[in-house]
Amino acid sequence: MQLLASNPAMLTPNSSPLRLLSSGGNSAQSSPVVTPSKPAVPAVPAAPTAPAAPQQPKNPVTPKSNPNLSAAAIETYLNREKAFDTGYKHQQRVQTLLFQEKKREMEWMAQAIKAEQRMAEVEPFEIVYPKKQKRATREISFSEQELEKVAEQKEMLVPIRLDLDVEGVKLRDTFTWNMNDDLLQPEQFAEILCEDLQLPVASFLTPIAKAIREQIDDYFQHAPKALEPPDDEVKGREGEEDDFRDAPELRILIKLDITIGNSCLTDQFEWDLNCKRNSPEMFADHLCKELNLCWEFRTAIAHSIREQLQTYAKSLLLVDHHFDGSPVDDDELVQCFLPPLDEKAIFRAPKQKALFQPMYIGVTDLEIERMEKDMERDTRRKRRQTQ
Repeated sequence: MQLLASNPAMLTPNSSPLRLLSSGGNSAQSSPVVTPSKPAVPAVPAAPTAPAAPQQPKNPVTPKSNPNLSAAAIETYLNREKAFDTGYKHQQRVQTLLFQEKKREMEWMAQAIKAEQRMAEVEPFEIVYPKKQKRATREISFSEQELEKVAEQKEMLVPIRLDLDVEGVKLRDTFTWNMNDDLLQPEQFAEILCEDLQLPVASFLTPIAKAIREQIDDYFQHAPKALEPPDDEVKGREGEEDDFRDAPELRILIKLDITIGNSCLTDQFEWDLNCKRNSPEMFADHLCKELNLCWEFRTAIAHSIREQLQTYAKSLLLVDHHFDGSPVDDDELVQCFLPPLDEKAIFRAPKQKALFQPMYIGVTDLEIERMEKDMERDTRRKRRQTQ
């Protein structure tokens, strides 16, 4: 007899129905025989499936791009990058310069501290003014009455040139001396000059004083009225009044060739010898201001002008010229003066314009040596002419 198990839990999809076999053919008396089955295997759940992708439309629509908007955005971006790069480089330069400046300040401070330490070890620093400085010569002082007396007199400036060679030491100097000032004597001036230049007084005092006195005497003997200074009421006038009218023009050519240190000034211009209102000192003052020259050139320029004026005036006195507007009688001397001006000769020729302008250049030591030799020859020539 075959029976199926009534418990469904005992059945699995892989198991077969249990068979009960009877013995002796009696079904009531027979005990059932149960064949053990394999334990049930739990069911494995199915893996989740991915969601289905949305279906794409058959004809998709893409948005259109704006080429103008993209180019403008790119250009704006590039401009910003360029501006940033420029600003960054400028900031780097500023920082570099600031760093270098601070570095120089630190180095300068370090040097200053070291210098102060050295000075503290040696002796304290003190400025010695000329008033405090002890001089070998006695101090020269004048009373107010003496100074007022000299100030009331006319100023007659004499060009003085010192060119001495004593015991292998050369002394060259130029200045002007007031001939009407009798308070300061040439010997006193020579003593002070020797002390300032640290020259031996015993060797240079007498030659300096002698050279000054000789040039003053020569000027006094040959000083014409044309070289006398004008009165105070004549200064500044244009010469239009009958009482103060200038004599006819007597124009000469003044040439400047002055070397001070390693600087050389060359220039040439016209000068009216009969015009008393012309002042060499005032002209030198204006020229130094216009060319931004040091004041050492002012004295040298005024001296050179006065020296050349004296040479021309002395030559005219030798031919008995009276400086009254009359023509010069000597034919050779006439060639040294410029011809009178007319309407056709007012303007200079283009080639001459470069000659009538100041030139300020630097010179080397070798050039100065060569110029000194030329100056010595020129000085000897001038001495022969004036004797």
